[in-house]
Amino acid sequence: MMPGQPDNLLKNENCMALTNSEASDELCSDIKPFFCYSSITERKQIIRVKLQANSDVNDPSLKEAVLNKIWQKLSVYWNITVKWRGIRRIGV
Repeated sequence: MMPGQPDNLLKNENCMALTNSEASDELCSDIKPFFCYSSITERKQIIRVKLQANSDVNDPSLKEAVLNKIWQKLSVYWNITVKWRGIRRIGV
């Protein structure tokens, strides 16, 4: 805080400004540079993929190809990261 701030000197300084990391109360009618902040929330989504392959599903090149295809499809809509959680064989 700047020394003596907030002081609401004019009884209508209901806005805040930062100058060199020091806060002060200001008139809301004053025109000043500003920025808006929005928190980005991160969430995890687990998807199940069923593969039918003639080769080993643990083959690193096959796993990479599958991840790349999923990323290509979903990254059109969202900023995503994809990774394998685990592989489970069914019906072997």
